[in-house]
Formats: sequence, structure tokens, C-alpha cells
Amino acid sequence: MTKEEPLGYVAEPQKQVPVAYDVDVAVVGGGLSGMFSAIAAGRLGAKTLLLDRFAALGGNLGPAMIVGGSVAGEAPVTLPGGLAGIPKELNDRMEALQVETGHRYADITNIISHLAAQLALDAGVEILVPVWVGDPIIADNRVAGLFVEGKSGRVAVKSKVVIDASADADVCRRAGVPVITDMAPDPSWPPVIRQEFLRPEFVPWNDTAIYFVMAGVDFPRFEQFLASDVTLTAEDEAWLAEREQFPFARQAFEDPMIPLLRHAWEIGEYYYLKTVEPHVHINTPNLWKGPYENGLVGSRINMGGAIRRDDMKQHARLETAIRMHVFETVQFFRKYVPGFDRAYLLITAPYFGSRGGPHIDGEYTITPEDAFNGAKFDDVLYRNTHAAQPHYGGEASGFDTPYRSLLPKGMDGLLATGRASAYIRRGHDPGATRARPALMQLGEAAGAAAALAVQDGVAPRHLDVKKLQRHLLQQGFFLGEPARLAQLGLTNP
Repeated sequence: MTKEEPLGYVAEPQKQVPVAYDVDVAVVGGGLSGMFSAIAAGRLGAKTLLLDRFAALGGNLGPAMIVGGSVAGEAPVTLPGGLAGIPKELNDRMEALQVETGHRYADITNIISHLAAQLALDAGVEILVPVWVGDPIIADNRVAGLFVEGKSGRVAVKSKVVIDASADADVCRRAGVPVITDMAPDPSWPPVIRQEFLRPEFVPWNDTAIYFVMAGVDFPRFEQFLASDVTLTAEDEAWLAEREQFPFARQAFEDPMIPLLRHAWEIGEYYYLKTVEPHVHINTPNLWKGPYENGLVGSRINMGGAIRRDDMKQHARLETAIRMHVFETVQFFRKYVPGFDRAYLLITAPYFGSRGGPHIDGEYTITPEDAFNGAKFDDVLYRNTHAAQPHYGGEASGFDTPYRSLLPKGMDGLLATGRASAYIRRGHDPGATRARPALMQLGEAAGAAAALAVQDGVAPRHLDVKKLQRHLLQQGFFLGEPARLAQLGLTNP
């Protein structure tokens, strides 16, 4: 689908906007990449401001309750050298604080939000939350700050460097730099990009999920139900087969649940798959059974298809639809599934993110072929891979993430990190670049680059990359084997 045309235009009156901050580095977005940008910049002595629309930091690792996977569990197969720098420090401190019982995600995400704030404050970073960032301030083809909306009204933030860690390249799009929002399916891309994501109706293709927690679950009774001997009938199998048009349609359900789902479906009471709007589908819930203490069970609702992260009207429709589906799902479990008769919805994450979405067309944009063929770049920030997932391909030694993928074309004073950075993808492929450990380290690299550029009095695109690389090596980043470092004129610290 395409974005709706405006109903017209209204002139915004010109006015004087008070300057609330004048800083070296302003980081927009305190999520899994931006929080590390801010901490890295602060530790290098840059006067840093971190802005986020939520009161709690951490993004996908914080308020969003992780949704799936772990904070750093993918690191051994994502980063050849393992997690390093500030991300490793945060992860180590998180592991020391978490408990092994109860609800793991609810525990971890609150720890992450606390530690992110603590590390930022310890680094001298000022935190401004919750606020909405508006247009960038542009002077002489350079981003010189931001307009920010908050309880005090509209204020200005002056900054020598702005880091767009908004996930959806919000600042970059508003700055008018080249941004990629659509990527037409290319039949030559499998196995780098999975075949099911190349269906022609999915332009663009994104996928997302929202996490929620149910309380009051009798888990032993539910396990006993799942262990029951159920043989699906031919009618059950045929009913399931009709719904395999949706990616991942059946991955969450075991056989004893299928007749219950079919019954609720056929009487019109609950549809575990829905077409929300043309080419956008709600997929099956994923149930994490635990075991958890205190009757808590976590789950997520998936959504995929032609999701446009830069379309606020569509975003509102999808937020409403997925939250209603969460509630309806809990009602289904309560009515039909043994062990859930006293269950209720305890908490739903305050937002859903997206694995795809708009991103800059950078000075260099990483392609699926780069990931698959083990590309190397002289401005490497770290080596990256995802060898454990064969459909991503790639050399076991990985591929380089270049500094140029942080640089928007044609605009100084601006860096993009996280999902806003320049790497081609459809939905969650290729995962090598979008995996959490990679984007965490990318955030630290962006923050260090911004601070070093301020120290040297240059725009980020004119930064001495060797200086940045040496700093990252000192932080434990893996830029390549010794022979490769020698080629680059680098040595281990």
C-alpha cells in the first residue's frame, strides 16, 4: 500500500523557539542502539543529551520487553569476536542482577532500563524524557540541532552532531537525506533473503510483534493438557493447510490446541490469523510456556506484511488491531485452554517495533550480497556474521560493517545508527546486521565517532576513521584477524 495523500496544507506561523540545550552530541532514541551511543559519547567527554519518547530507556530491550530472543544470546553467532565494549559491560551487570525464577523478560527489561539510565548518568549524559523530536535544525547543509516537543512546549536543542537512533530514520527523513523505504522483491536473493518474504504483494515487507504477559495460569494443568494424546483428524489437517498462506502460521501450537482453535474459528469467536488490511496479517501468537513462577506466562502476537513505519495513520490502525488481538487471544485461552480458566492480561508492552522500516541510503549501503559474500571494507567498525542461521548465508568469519553505513548522503552533522543505518533488508532478513548484539555495538561506534569528531572539530564524514578504529579495538571490538589489522594499519591495543 502507499501512503495517503494529504488533505491539503496549512501554513505554520513562524515564532521564536527558546533554546533549552546547547550540546556537543544529541542522541535521538534511547533504544538498544541509541543508549550505547549516548554512553560512549559521554565517556569520551562530549556534552551529550539523550532524548526518548518513553520515560524508560532500552527500547526493544526495555519497555518493549525484548519480544523474543535475549539481550546478548545471539552474540556468539552474530559477532565473531563476541560482545564487546559498553554492551558487554551492560550485559554482564544485567546478568549479575537478574533472578532465575519468575518472569524472565519482565525482570530483565526493567534491569536494562535502570542500568541504561545509570550508565548514562555516570557518563555525564543528560536524559530528556519523555519528549517527541520534531524537525532538525539545518544551517549551511548541516544538521545543527533539533526542535523538541514536551510538557514545556516547543524548544530547540543546539548540537554539533546529531545521532539518529530513532529506529525509523525519523530525523534523517525530516532532514531530507536520501532514505530507502521500499525494496521490491528480487527473485535472485534467496537464500540470503527467505523465499516467503519475496512475495510480490509485500512491497514493502516488514514484520513485528508485541509482547504481553498473562497471570493466573495453572501451568502444571496446562502441561498435562499438552501431554494428552490427541490425533488430528483429516478435517483438522485440511483446515490447517488452508491457513498456511501466512508465514509462520503454525509454529506456536501443539496438536492438542488445534481442535480448540478450529472450533473457535468456525463459530466466529476467535481468529488466530487475521488480515488487518490488504497485505498486512496478524500471525499466530507464540506462547512461551516457561515454566514460570506465580502463574505468569509470556507470549507475543506477530504481524507481518506491507507495514510502513513512516505512515502514522497505518501505524495507528495496526497498533489498535494488534492490541485488540492480544486481549481476544487471552479470552480464547481463558475459555478453551485447560489451566487458563483464571488467567488474565497482566501487561502489554507499550509499543511494537519493526525489523524493517525506513533507513538511510548511506555513503555505503550494506547489501544482502555483502553479508552473503563476506565483504570487507577499510572503514570496518566490527566484523559481523549470523552463521547459525543458514538462510542468511555468509562466511563463517562474517562480513564488515563499514563506518560509511552511518553517514547519510549530502548532509553533515548527522549520523544514523541502529535500524536507521544503511543496510538493505526485507523484514527481518538479513538478520546478520539487525541482530541485537550488532546494533548495540553499532550504537557505541556511532557515539564514539560523534565525540571524536567534536574533539577534532570536524564533521563526522571527515573523521579520521583510523582514530575511531583504534578506539574500538581498545574497547574489545573485533575488526578482523591480526593479518587483516596489519593490512589496515592497525594493531591490537
